[in-house]
Amino acid sequence: MPSGRILTVTLAAVAALGLTAPAARASVSPDPVSPGQRLRLTDDGRCDMSMGAKASSPLFGEADLAAGADRMVAGVTAAPTASPGTYGVTIRCGAGGTPLTATVRVRATPSAEPSKGAQAGTGTPGAGAPQLACGTALLGFALTALRRRRHR
Repeated sequence: MPSGRILTVTLAAVAALGLTAPAARASVSPDPVSPGQRLRLTDDGRCDMSMGAKASSPLFGEADLAAGADRMVAGVTAAPTASPGTYGVTIRCGAGGTPLTATVRVRATPSAEPSKGAQAGTGTPGAGAPQLACGTALLGFALTALRRRRHR
């Protein structure tokens, strides 16, 4: 095979691999989250910190990332009305920079309303009257006995 042809095949293979390379990833934690919970977004050090970065998602809207020690970071809050499901997050590095992507899952939260009342007695007045009478009598007897012992 002539060297020109080898070079052409090699370049075509490299180009095909480049086209199928996965998109750059951002980080979102924690995952999964509940509606209204705080999230931490990072670019994992992929953005130029001097250019800034913006994050966007249907889960929290838009947010600016700030320069951290070694990466861009932002704290956002998931919408309190977010429905359970998977949401995409996009971080754009600088103006027209490479988009970084991530997903975060919103879990269903249990209802805040109790389904039944607390089990706190029978709920009918006077149902504990015999127990109350016995307890009062025993307490009276114990106090009387204690006073008699002290007076001797």
